[in-house]
Amino acid sequence: VNKEIRDMIAAHHTSTHLLHAALHKVVGESAVQRGSFVGSDKFRMDFTSAEALKDEDLKKVEDIVNDAVSSKINVKTIITTPEEARQMGAMALFGEKYGDKVRMVVIEGISKELCGGTHVNNTAEIGLFKIIKEGAIAQGTRRIEAVSGRPAEEFLKQKELEDEKIKLAQEQKEQEKQLEKSHEKEALSMKEPLLAGAVDVKGVSFISHEFKAFKTTAIKRLLEELVAKNNFVVVFTSVFEDKVSVICGVSADLIKKGFHAGNIVKELAAVVGGRGGGRDNCAEAGGKEVASKDKIFEKALELISLRSS
Repeated sequence: VNKEIRDMIAAHHTSTHLLHAALHKVVGESAVQRGSFVGSDKFRMDFTSAEALKDEDLKKVEDIVNDAVSSKINVKTIITTPEEARQMGAMALFGEKYGDKVRMVVIEGISKELCGGTHVNNTAEIGLFKIIKEGAIAQGTRRIEAVSGRPAEEFLKQKELEDEKIKLAQEQKEQEKQLEKSHEKEALSMKEPLLAGAVDVKGVSFISHEFKAFKTTAIKRLLEELVAKNNFVVVFTSVFEDKVSVICGVSADLIKKGFHAGNIVKELAAVVGGRGGGRDNCAEAGGKEVASKDKIFEKALELISLRSS
């Protein structure tokens, strides 16, 4: 028998007894064990309960078990008769048939159960107890999955790593959000200079600008404010994460004359090997041929000139 595996199974087995006793304290005597599985990597216990355990209840159960672990209580086994075991307060499935002799596992002051499995000699050998899952498996029956000892330590380390990843992801998301706000503010500050630099293309005012690593969400408000005026077609580009983004806007009066931002942006996207589309007043596209990005504005001038003819 592999001693390391046997020791982990023993720690998990004794933990089921401590867990059972803890459930009696937190949930009540009605929390009767209905089944269990004890492995070297984890264990589970099924018990009767009409309701799910709240987070605070699970925390209480964990604390009770870990208190027993830190109390370093000796675990004894007693060979006795079923009747004597009953008189001593042992928990068992007394509806089951037992022989003349039974084995009772005693964790003094906490638990007495009939059991033939392997156990630790002292609760301190368990090291650490952690519930990893709790849920219903049938009406009136719930299941707790838990770990003890080294598997519990590995579980907590993994959880710390996952929590750190979540924290870093949230921080990155917040940084990106702040950067986008900053970019939007910077873009809006360019409104008047862009209006002043508008190019006349056969009677249509054309505004174009290349932004440096801006997301289109950061420049969309500026575009919307520009095309709120009459007689404007606006095209912005930005290279972000090795991709050329294109956003086009058309004022309402030009839409009535047949201009359509979605149709324009489709042709602009083809310049950089991409595709896109959208509404008649605002549309977006993207492509990966970054080297061709400077040709986008030339194509836009051509399209506006054709539509203005």
